Amino acid sequence: FVEVAKATTLRRVPDGFVLVEQGEVASAVQLLVTGLARTLHRTDDGLEREAGICGEGEILGEMALLTGSPRRTTVVARGRVNVLEIPESVVTDLGERAHELRQALARQICERTVEQLVRGQRLFGHLEPATESALIEAFEARLLEAGEIIISEGQAEELALHVILDGLVSVVVTRDGQPHEVARLREGDLLGEISLVRRAPATATCRAVRRTVLMSLTADAFNGLVMDAPSLADAMAQLGDRRILDNIFTLA
Repeated sequence: FVEVAKATTLRRVPDGFVLVEQGEVASAVQLLVTGLARTLHRTDDGLEREAGICGEGEILGEMALLTGSPRRTTVVARGRVNVLEIPESVVTDLGERAHELRQALARQICERTVEQLVRGQRLFGHLEPATESALIEAFEARLLEAGEIIISEGQAEELALHVILDGLVSVVVTRDGQPHEVARLREGDLLGEISLVRRAPATATCRAVRRTVLMSLTADAFNGLVMDAPSLADAMAQLGDRRILDNIFTLA
């Protein structure tokens, strides 16, 4: 996008400079051009721990810019760092084309997170390297606006496993002909894994409450993987009620 390129600013910052502050609302997305940055997560008791290192080419703050959620981590320059900064106002000014940019950012987030979860054995446990690579390729990014339906109660087709990367999802079931909200799910929660494994109709309707980012594994992709790696079906069945992103704090 020419408009985005024109509005991009190159910033040169010193060692220790805070590029992203945990808890703040995003006003820009940043691309790390040269140098390294430390990712820190502050716990509820006020303690900070290092959650990882960001290198050249990595994007900082894209999740918060996508959904408007407070940033989950603090990112601090380690040594001198050059970053390209794109203000949030530029994305807004793109109008309808902003959706394309947001979709691209969602794909980038999904690819990075899937690789972290699969390679780190947080999602399906130990898998053969070839299966890991195929699984990483199989996940797709989804960006939903408030009100969009992810799963419909009774749905027996287009089943999928969904992992919420950011956002909020309402879970509604029908009782005596009336809809009842039974839960609200947030980042790290799973949707659809039981229906996917059992090949059974969905038992609830899941709808995005606000802008939400998912990574999804369709039934067709899953079944294709299981043919070559039957143990994947057992791993999926054991996911259960898990929050697999509890220890992933690199999504600034």
